[in-house]
Amino acid sequence: MPADHPPTPARASRNELSTGIGVLLLLVTVFHGPSLKNGFVYDDAWTIVTNPILRRPANVLTLLGQGPARDLVPDAGRPALLATEMLDHALWGLSPRGYHLQNILWHTAVVLLLFLGLASSAGGFLFPFTAAALFAVHPINVETVSVINYREDLLAAFFVLTTLLAVAQARRASGQGTKMAFRALGCLLAILGAFSKENATMVPFVLVALDVLAAPSRRPGKAVLRAFLPDYLLLASAVIAVFIWRTWAMGKPAVVSLSAQTVPFAEAGTTFFQSTSALLRGMGQLVLPVHFAPDYAGAPSALTAGVLSTVVLILAAAWVYRLRHDHPWLAFGVLGGILAYLPTLGLVPITNVRADRYFYLPSMPLLIAVAYLLTTGLSRTKWLGQGSTFDLPRPWLVVATIVALLGARSIRQGRIWRDDLTLWTFGTAAEPGSPRAWAALAQAQLGRGQTVDALASAERSLTLAEDGGTRQLLGIILMQQGALPSALQELQRAAELGVGNRAELLNNLGYCELRLRQPAKALSHLEESQRLARRYDRPWLNAATAYMDLGLPDKAIDTLRRLVARLPESTDGWKRLGIILEGRGDPAGALAAFREARTLSPKDSETAEAISRLTKIPGGR
Repeated sequence: MPADHPPTPARASRNELSTGIGVLLLLVTVFHGPSLKNGFVYDDAWTIVTNPILRRPANVLTLLGQGPARDLVPDAGRPALLATEMLDHALWGLSPRGYHLQNILWHTAVVLLLFLGLASSAGGFLFPFTAAALFAVHPINVETVSVINYREDLLAAFFVLTTLLAVAQARRASGQGTKMAFRALGCLLAILGAFSKENATMVPFVLVALDVLAAPSRRPGKAVLRAFLPDYLLLASAVIAVFIWRTWAMGKPAVVSLSAQTVPFAEAGTTFFQSTSALLRGMGQLVLPVHFAPDYAGAPSALTAGVLSTVVLILAAAWVYRLRHDHPWLAFGVLGGILAYLPTLGLVPITNVRADRYFYLPSMPLLIAVAYLLTTGLSRTKWLGQGSTFDLPRPWLVVATIVALLGARSIRQGRIWRDDLTLWTFGTAAEPGSPRAWAALAQAQLGRGQTVDALASAERSLTLAEDGGTRQLLGIILMQQGALPSALQELQRAAELGVGNRAELLNNLGYCELRLRQPAKALSHLEESQRLARRYDRPWLNAATAYMDLGLPDKAIDTLRRLVARLPESTDGWKRLGIILEGRGDPAGALAAFREARTLSPKDSETAEAISRLTKIPGGR
């Protein structure tokens, strides 16, 4: 006969819970608080800074339609994430501190929910607190908290935990109405999680694992599954509904950003084995936190290593499953972590095979397993598991030491996320074989005006892997250096190779042709760019310039009027319209346009000066 689950320890006292909450708040503040000084980094540039949909709160009403995907809005398939970023933009504009604060608050909420949920289900204090503290400060989670746009993982984890808590409340409720209300709440939270990121769709499977492996029940697994089948079906229906919505809204299944370059479905088999290897290496980093990088290069033997990793993971899963009766939280931690990682195993298109942010949700159950092993080992060690030092229980001191060391490593890791140049200088040193890291460094150097260094970094990236996006970047760098014919060649080469955001490439082609004094030719590329991405204002602005170069100011004005009618949040559209109208002798129209621009960007000194100048002109008020 298999052994029953070990008895659940006594519940933590109120004082223990209060102490645990206070210490966890302190840990998050100390070890993640420095990220408030960071700027916009990594994907924040194109998903937040240059994303026009965030500029008007009313756009939140469009997030569940097909419009955002059709307009190539970044993360159009994650409306919950976009809604929180819209809130940030409404509160803070483009001041990154407020955005980072929201990330820290979400991480804090996840940490506290993990602690309180585990204390309620597992009992005791040390084990739940250790799991939550490890999760709070582990350096593998620094990327997720430090990059604003990776809030998607914070939201997914938050809604997974709240979904599980809602289901638990439904099961405890005595009245039928209360049960139904909590089940409905659980479905809503599951939908919000799936609207945040795809790995939240694993919540029904995580619940099954929790019930079968870790619930203090004497019933066999089949009986548990039969008893709670309605809960599983309800949550599965919720996440399937989101999958159907995403397929309808995005035009493709399991795609969340039509403007992002992802691994094709044809490579999914190879990518799966590479991702399995990445999962195993990430699990190793949870135990031995070394060699973190913003982008990881794939090893030449990635396929072979991936096959071996898959075998190892299957054997490990089978082994811990056999231990489920004696060590339920170990079994749940390992299997729950693997389940949570499944959506990023390359079975659907993903941007890159390995990233620290992919481990935010999976690290929660995996660190539960680590905490279980640690606290169980301490309880069985005579000197460390008993007695006190400095009037504190020795197990607490051991856990505090480990948490402090992890926190110190997190602070060190957090420093690299201050800005893109610091980040990718570190990234290329950590992973010199990563073409994405070198391309990102080139982009950061270009942003600082270091075109010579940017050119060298882009060329280094292309020696590692041919890529349309990097070719486009090389063309932009050459444009900045004034080498326009060479820039045009690189942009044309990028068009042949293909890029994730074709509208942006066509705009860059048109802009290069404008600078080569070929406005008529530029217009064909700019008009196609306008057609592909309705919420992208650059091609409209460049088309207006082309019309001005052709001596057609009325066409330029008409183009800009159509732009601001379609995209009223285009600050540059209103400003350019004001400039041309003022030049055409229409001070009243120019003033109205500049005022719209000032509404969108109140701190723009150029707009303020134009308004001041025009209000002094008769007829300009």
